[in-house]
Amino acid sequence: MSNAYGFTSTDVLARFSADELTQLTDGEDVFDPAKVDQAIRDGCAEFDGYAARYYVTPVSPLFEWIRTILLDLIAWRLIFNCKREWLNTDQEKALAWTARRKEILTWMQAIGSVKRDVVLAGCVENSVPARLKGQPKAAATPQFMTRAKLGRIM
Repeated sequence: MSNAYGFTSTDVLARFSADELTQLTDGEDVFDPAKVDQAIRDGCAEFDGYAARYYVTPVSPLFEWIRTILLDLIAWRLIFNCKREWLNTDQEKALAWTARRKEILTWMQAIGSVKRDVVLAGCVENSVPARLKGQPKAAATPQFMTRAKLGRIM
């Protein structure tokens, strides 16, 4: 299945070995491509959710360092989707992935923060930042309530 960033299971294979992918997705002889595709969609959508406040998504150009972070996010989503219980263990790899997830989440939150703590220099920006939930809407033409309008509301 295609995605806006063009990631494929081959890209995820660069982060995991084929054996690890097979174990993660509970495949018998090979990894389950549907689970890998789902992780790619989930990871890209999560990133876009933060980036869309200031940037046109999919983010362009996709610099190599952003691509690397996205692949780590996709890898984490694959683990989370398929072997969530494994993340709660004291295994060194599980602890490393949990720590990496925290780093990525902090980075994404900084991208979408009001303070603009992190700026994706060179990426195409929105002309007007997306409004956050709870922020007041822009001033509009005042609407006067009439009996007819009030009757529709009640």
